[in-house]
Amino acid sequence: MGATESVVQFILETHFENIPPAAVENAKAPILDIIGVMLAGTTEPCGKIAIDLVKELGGTPKATVFGDDFKNSEPNAAFANGVSAHAHECDDADLVALLHPGPVLMPAILAVGESINASGRDIMEAYIIGWEVLGGIGQAVMSQLQHLVRGWHATSTVGTFGATAAVAKLLKLDNHQIRMALGIAGSEAAGTFQQFGTMSKPFHAGNAARNGVMASMLAKKGFTADPDILESRYGFFNLYNGEGNYDAGRVARKLGNPYTLISPGCLIKKYACTATFQIPIEAMQELVKRERFTAEDVEWVEDGIHPQQEKISRYDYPQQHLEAKFSERFAIAAGIVYPDLVGLAPYEQARVSDSRVQELMKKVKVYVHPELALTETTSANLVIHFLKVRLKDGREFSMRADKAGGVPGNPLSEAELLAKYRDCAQRVLSPSKVDRSIQLINAFEKLEDMGALMEALNTKAK
Repeated sequence: MGATESVVQFILETHFENIPPAAVENAKAPILDIIGVMLAGTTEPCGKIAIDLVKELGGTPKATVFGDDFKNSEPNAAFANGVSAHAHECDDADLVALLHPGPVLMPAILAVGESINASGRDIMEAYIIGWEVLGGIGQAVMSQLQHLVRGWHATSTVGTFGATAAVAKLLKLDNHQIRMALGIAGSEAAGTFQQFGTMSKPFHAGNAARNGVMASMLAKKGFTADPDILESRYGFFNLYNGEGNYDAGRVARKLGNPYTLISPGCLIKKYACTATFQIPIEAMQELVKRERFTAEDVEWVEDGIHPQQEKISRYDYPQQHLEAKFSERFAIAAGIVYPDLVGLAPYEQARVSDSRVQELMKKVKVYVHPELALTETTSANLVIHFLKVRLKDGREFSMRADKAGGVPGNPLSEAELLAKYRDCAQRVLSPSKVDRSIQLINAFEKLEDMGALMEALNTKAK
C-alpha cells in the first residue's frame, strides 16, 4: 500500500469510537491552548490585517472570524483564524514532525464544523485524525531532516495535508474524493524559513488552514488531481525532499501507532517563541533565580548549538517582536532580564525594545559547538544548548540544556495551562466568557454542536 493510500484508509477507517480514550482526553489541553492563543492573536497587527482583508473580500456568512466576530466563507474564516492562531508563536508543536498542528488544524476544523453544524465528537475526531496525518507525513519528510535542511516550513507544507485530512473527515468524503483532496493539497503546499520573523510566518498557518478547506471542498464537488500525490515521481516527497531523502513507509507505520497525543505527546509552549528557544530562556530564568544575579552583573554569555539551529536563529539583534521570536540572543537576554515572565509577556514589543535587553544581547556569543558539529541532524540534537555565563565578579556557570516546561515528559501543570489560556483569552473576552469557554472545551466531546462554544468565544455578544 502506497503512502497516499495509507492516509486515505486511515481517514476512512478511523472513527471517534475507535480512537483511544487517552488520545481524546489528551487532545483537550492543546485544543484549549490553541483557541487561547488564537484569540490573543486577533489583537496582533498581522491578525488584524488578515481579519480586515477577509471582511473586505466578503463571502457567504457560514463561519466565524474571531476577533471581529463576523461570519464569512469557510476558507476565508480558516485563513484569518489561522493567521491569528500563529501570530504570537506561542502555539503547540509536534517535536518529531517538527511543525505546529494546532494553528493549521483548528481554524480549518472550526470553520467547516460550524458551517455544517458538527458535533463536538465530530470536531475531536477530525482534529485527532488531522494531527495523525500531518504527523505521519511530517515524520516521513523529517526522517533525515532534509525538509528542514532545505528550508521548508513544515507547518505550511505538511500542515496543508493535515488540514485537508481533517476537513475531508468532517465532510465525509469517500475514498476517491479523499485522494483527490490530497492531490489538490499537493499543489497548494508551500512555506519557507526565509519568512521567519515576519508576518508571513503566521500567514503560513492561515494559508495551510485555508488550503485544507479548499482542497476538500473542491474534491467534494468533483475536482480532480493526481491520486498518488505523496509518493509519485513528481510528488510531494521527491520534490520537497529529493529522491531518497525521506522514508515513505513511515507514514503507514506511524498512523495511530501510537497516536501522537498519547506518545510522545506534544509541546504546549511556555513562552511566545520558536520551540527550540524555549530551552535557553527557561534555563537562564532558573539560573538567575538560583544564583541571584542581574543583567548588570553579566560579563558575557555563550551558547553552543547545532549547525542547523543557525537557520532558526535568524536575527542576531532583533528590534521588532516578531524578529525576537527567532533570536537565540534575545531568548537568553530576556531570560536574564525577565526571570519571572512567561507566556506572551517576554516577547511584547516594549520588552524587546528594553535597553537592558538590547545591551545584554551584545554580550551573548552564539556559536556551533564542536561536539554538536560532529553529530547527525536529528530533532534530539537540534534542541541541545551548551550554555556558559560569566559574571563580573568572576563566577562562571556552565550547563547543558535540552528540555523546557511544556515538552512531553515535562508538561505544563493544569494551573500553568489555565493561567496561559486566561492570559490570552482575557485580552478579548470577559471573565465570565473565559470561564464558560474553559468549561465547554473541557467537555468538547459532549457538545451537540458548536453553537454554545461560538457564543462563549464571541467578543461582542453579552
